[in-house]
Amino acid sequence: MAFSAEVIADSITPEGHRLTTIEVSIQRDELAQLNKHRVISNSAESLRAMPVSVVVRKALDDPAMPLRWNANQQGMQAGGALHDEDAERADKIIRTVRDVSILGAVALNGGVERLRDPALQEDIEALQRQYPHIQFEPLTQAAHKENANRILAPHLYTRVLLTATEWVNFFALRANEQAQPEIQRAARLMIEAMAASTPTVLRPGQWHLPYVLPEERSLPAETQLKLSAARCARISYSTHGTTKPNIEKDIALADRLRRDGHMTPFEHQATPMGLFQRIFKRWSANFQYWNQYRQNIPGQAVFDPNRIAA
Repeated sequence: MAFSAEVIADSITPEGHRLTTIEVSIQRDELAQLNKHRVISNSAESLRAMPVSVVVRKALDDPAMPLRWNANQQGMQAGGALHDEDAERADKIIRTVRDVSILGAVALNGGVERLRDPALQEDIEALQRQYPHIQFEPLTQAAHKENANRILAPHLYTRVLLTATEWVNFFALRANEQAQPEIQRAARLMIEAMAASTPTVLRPGQWHLPYVLPEERSLPAETQLKLSAARCARISYSTHGTTKPNIEKDIALADRLRRDGHMTPFEHQATPMGLFQRIFKRWSANFQYWNQYRQNIPGQAVFDPNRIAA
């Protein structure tokens, strides 16, 4: 997957207030740094939602590695680069830890035969031969993917959907030379993607709708909002563009998300504020000068868990 950034939706009010949605691929360890920026709504791939075989393949084929190895020193900032010999040793250590983690995840999932992918089974068997001294006894009852996938998290890239009106603080901190190299790379790709994008002018009542297709723009506004929310939610376990969108399934998913209190996917849609709101309100949750769709949903902040079926 490596590092990437793509503008999914880019809108601007007639007064010049911009709202941008970006899909970015980062190393999973950097999620914590993203989550500190609370003015940015985000939805991310979920290790609870993806099959173990998919996550194992990701870790095997495209492991997340440090962009550079730096020497230790006091404080948060790293010292100079490690010399080549130590850097090579460090790479080998990380890859060995990755390999052992993969073998552990497969064992937690119940063994090689439960991967149900002949090519992946062959790769894991080759890995087992490479480490004959490491023999994890597979569980007779597979652990849930939320457990098995967890040990692979440090070795993964992940996709995150970000929507915000306020980017200055994020870029000032994360595109800074003092930031960790991996989040620097992602932030600079995001800056480049936004610089290359031309936002569409929207007026009050017109909606910023990530993942809604041009041919769907004639549908009722509420339908389009549901389609966008459902597709923002699907980033947790699927790749957009690999399958044809199914409007009925997306509407059903949006209704289920709303019923069960999963509200984050409803944060990525918004419409410009009118003059009165711009003067006296300005903010809708974490968006400035834009009304966030989630804030229009009754009870969006008081979800009752007792409504979930036992």
